Amino acid sequence: MGRLKFEVNLPSLFGKKTIANFNLDKKFFEFSDYFLIDNYSVDCAVVIEKKNAFWQLDIEIRGLANTYCDRCGDPLLLKLKGSDVYFLKKEEDGSSQSHNVIYITHSTEPVNLESVLKEVLFFVIPKTKVHKENDCNLDVLKKLDSYQKKNNKIFLSDHLKGKLK
Repeated sequence: MGRLKFEVNLPSLFGKKTIANFNLDKKFFEFSDYFLIDNYSVDCAVVIEKKNAFWQLDIEIRGLANTYCDRCGDPLLLKLKGSDVYFLKKEEDGSSQSHNVIYITHSTEPVNLESVLKEVLFFVIPKTKVHKENDCNLDVLKKLDSYQKKNNKIFLSDHLKGKLK
């Protein structure tokens, strides 16, 4: 996907805002196979406001992702929703970064938001993707339970549960 699609001009006057909307699909997420997600449709709204000595980026994400349940393995439709705030500050070398503060050089304009959107999405997607309690495939859960009962090994978690009781 072209990096130019994510470039945004920063407002130059104090109090002015720039609004950018991005629709992210499967091509955007080719950077990682970690998520095991088949298809995405995510809308991102970015509001950039010029403050006194920096720019504030308000990012809001809403969308859907097709994946699989970690508990039963059946298809799962995840609703993604989240927001975050970032700050852009100008610095001579532009090499340092800290949490939610991005330092840019004076020559960095327009600003490319691709890496920022990837970071926000990484934290919006849950680590454990499961159905609601009663929506999982009961046949699969019963089969898993029977395999666990056949295996008579005592797990560390079972030992800890016994100690806690």
